[in-house]
Amino acid sequence: MDNLYFKYLEMAGSHERVDLRSYKRQGIDIVPTVHMGSAVTQMERRGVKTDMGNLNRDIREANATIQSLQNYITDLCDWRNALLNQSTRIFTQGNMKQELSRLESSVSNIRRILSMKESRMKDITAIEQAVPAIRKYKAVHDKYTSIGWKPRKQKFAEEHKSELNAYSRAEQNLRRLGLSPDIPVDLKRLKDEYKKLESEATGLRNRPEEAQSELKMLRNVKYLPEKDMDLEQRQSVVERLDNAKEDDARDRDKTDRKKKESWEIGI
Repeated sequence: MDNLYFKYLEMAGSHERVDLRSYKRQGIDIVPTVHMGSAVTQMERRGVKTDMGNLNRDIREANATIQSLQNYITDLCDWRNALLNQSTRIFTQGNMKQELSRLESSVSNIRRILSMKESRMKDITAIEQAVPAIRKYKAVHDKYTSIGWKPRKQKFAEEHKSELNAYSRAEQNLRRLGLSPDIPVDLKRLKDEYKKLESEATGLRNRPEEAQSELKMLRNVKYLPEKDMDLEQRQSVVERLDNAKEDDARDRDKTDRKKKESWEIGI
């Protein structure tokens, strides 16, 4: 099949190539979008939002977020290794401040991405709670709206006040999230998305804490002369970094032991 594509691309004078393998088989760590079909595609082109279109937009946003995070983490790890392992590196007060600023920016970005994922998880939870209520009370709501005679309508509303209020709250929550109670929602897809977000969020929650540890070590040595240091001074800086790292590890171990002791005595 690949050869057939290549044949027609060459006939058209195009240098583009097509790889029919899945992203997973290609080793590309992104989530594929779903096929919308001609009918849904036409609706999207006319500006009509659809569940399938919303899903693909969420997937593209998630892929962009993941790629941005991966780039930040890669840069952070590369810088950390260079800082801790290269004893010949020269630091001044000026470039130390730049490194501190960069690391603080990375921490802020990780927290921003984590906040986005947690916000989406809350939205999914709200949808999962609203959809069953819509399904359960739709018949009551439809009957209420079909009644034309005002006294009878008021009586029906009083008799079914709790059901109508539950439907109204669920409808408002769906519309707030850009969904309509008349359009079916794929709860299984949302459940799978929630699990994926939860896994990613769990991996992110420790990142700011780890980066703060690096910041603590850097702040221990940031007040350096505004000039290049000789070999003895550079070795001293590396020793201070190593000592700060060991102190931080001891502090974490001490905190973990206290937590474990608290759990064992039932606090």
